[in-house]
Amino acid sequence: MQGNRFFSGLLFLLSMTFSNRNGYKRIKDIQTESIDNELKNRLWNLIWKIYFKNVGGDILYEEGVKDFFEPLWEKHYKLTIDREWIHDFSSSFKTYLEEFRERYFENKNEWYDYYDLIEFIVNETSNHELNTQFKLECNELLKSEISGYRFVNGKICSIISNKEIREIEKALQSPFEGVNKHFQNALDLFSDKQNPSYSNSIKESVSAVEAMCRLIVKDALTLGKALEQIEKEGSIIIPTPLKQAFDKLYGYSSSTQGIRHSYGITEKPDLKQDDARFFLIICSAFVNYLTSKCIEAGIKLS
Repeated sequence: MQGNRFFSGLLFLLSMTFSNRNGYKRIKDIQTESIDNELKNRLWNLIWKIYFKNVGGDILYEEGVKDFFEPLWEKHYKLTIDREWIHDFSSSFKTYLEEFRERYFENKNEWYDYYDLIEFIVNETSNHELNTQFKLECNELLKSEISGYRFVNGKICSIISNKEIREIEKALQSPFEGVNKHFQNALDLFSDKQNPSYSNSIKESVSAVEAMCRLIVKDALTLGKALEQIEKEGSIIIPTPLKQAFDKLYGYSSSTQGIRHSYGITEKPDLKQDDARFFLIICSAFVNYLTSKCIEAGIKLS
């Protein structure tokens, strides 16, 4: 453990600049609910590099550019689309880029507007290959600028490690529609930057595990009963400490003072972002674990 800490500390030290290492320049704080000019500028540069660098400044509003800007005007900025220049195919690419740049750097923009924008781009514009490249490079950029957010499956979420991102995305790509839907709901509720619902995100994460277990044991009505039945049948061996851990998590989330129980205003549990992140990650990992155990045991799930 001490060796790992030393190695992590060494990597952090090596990633710092000369002025940071020697105390001449203050190390950035993690940027949560804020965005500094360096990050704002680098996000703009990445958008330009990925989507526009290979588009000539004088070319007409050709199909690839149209597919980027039209949804941006109508669905993101919510402009009236009968404005003459929006559908004027004789306009140059420069017209559209300048309008976009002006809106991007407006002083009235809040920190979350920039995250809304990049999230919109990767989910609503049509070039899947460029969107995938943008997500990957954007996560590296966000990491280097000490941002507290990363892309996870197309959603901007508060900081999660690469291993945790892979675990969640693997669970979201399972062949089981009901399980996927619960995890997607959990991710949506967790990643809502203006009005997150951590209690409902936790409910959805636990429901995803419950849905997975009910695929394995068809007649079980709850997660607790399903885990008992899986253990009884013996087709999948879940280590006792792991089963007990999920029994307790399910018990906590279903208790009177817990999360899945309906509550009034005075009974609302004091849940934080870290609570919802923990459930999202641990439930994703458990579903992935159960899926691999089913494959090993030759159990076919429908």
